[in-house]
Amino acid sequence: LKEFETYLRNKQLSWNTVSTYMRTLRGAYNKAVDQRITAENSRLFNHVYTGVKNNIKRALEVEEINKLLNEIPLKKLSKELIQCRVWANLMFRLHGIPFVDLAHLHKSDLKGNILSYRRHKTGRQMIVEVSETTMTLINKYQNTNQNSPYLFPILSGSTNGEELYTEYQQALRTMNYNLDRLAKKCGVSAKVSSYTPRHKWEYYKNSTVYI
Repeated sequence: LKEFETYLRNKQLSWNTVSTYMRTLRGAYNKAVDQRITAENSRLFNHVYTGVKNNIKRALEVEEINKLLNEIPLKKLSKELIQCRVWANLMFRLHGIPFVDLAHLHKSDLKGNILSYRRHKTGRQMIVEVSETTMTLINKYQNTNQNSPYLFPILSGSTNGEELYTEYQQALRTMNYNLDRLAKKCGVSAKVSSYTPRHKWEYYKNSTVYI
């Protein structure tokens, strides 16, 4: 069951979707126990996720987005917060790209000023025309490790399979932790996460948001 849970998460399914699969399996298992097809093990599902996460999210106001992405001069931020703000800016500027897709972008996905990639969650092909300002940001913070296939130094490029998933989860936790620190430093009281920069991008795309 734990291996199946890891498999589902590697496919970028949400925890609520994972829970649906597990609860369906648990229902079938309970019927098998009732019909004495198998012996009961009350702890069988204890270590896999069968709960429901609250997915209610709120988009920041334009002023708050500007605070988060631009309020404090870079020289007043630590290296970790600078990198966090850069990733948040790129997520916003690249048409609301999710952090999972930003982390897994390959160098080969960017040709000239055209970024082409497939969404991890849906497999949908995405093509983004990169602005000159955003390209400057990419050139400054792109991966300089020639042995890594990734466009940005979020993942090492030295792992795969379950190890890659574990590495990504650590990067996601770091991103969320530093975003929370950055928000507090910028005076943004709303709760933020890696979802924040991309949430309702369509609503904000014509607003003045800059780094």
